[in-house]
Amino acid sequence: MAPKKFNAFELEHYPVQNGPGHVMEIYRTCFTNYNEFVLSKRLKQIVSLEGNYYSDFEKDATVVGRTEFFVIQKPLFKFSPLAEGGYTLGSVNRRNGYPYWMADSRLYGGGGLALQWGADTGKARFNVDTSFFGEID
Repeated sequence: MAPKKFNAFELEHYPVQNGPGHVMEIYRTCFTNYNEFVLSKRLKQIVSLEGNYYSDFEKDATVVGRTEFFVIQKPLFKFSPLAEGGYTLGSVNRRNGYPYWMADSRLYGGGGLALQWGADTGKARFNVDTSFFGEID
C-alpha cells in the first residue's frame, strides 16, 4: 500500500515560457504545494495550491482538488476513475495569451481515467491520465 500521505513544496523562478513574454523579459516566480492523502485502500485525495508572481506586477493563485477511486490495484498496475475541480483568481484577464496566459477568475471541473505502471516505492513509475473538463469564467 502507498504511503498514507505525501507533501511537496516547490519554488521556481524563470522567464515566462512564450514568445511575447520572453521578448519583454517577464519573469515568473511560482510557489507550489502538492499534497496526497490516502483515505482508504481504494480512495486517494489530492490537493494542490499554486501561487504565481510575474515581474510585470501581476499575480494569480490556484487551488485544485482531485479524488481517485482505485478500481484495479495490483502491485505494478493501478487503474482509477477520477474527479477534479479547481479555482483560479488572478489580478488581470489575459486569456488572449499576450504576453502570457492568465485568467482573472476561473472555475473548472471534470473527470476522467488514470493509469499507473510501476510500484509506488519503486525507482521507476509511469503515470498517465485523461480527462474532460468544463469551465465557468
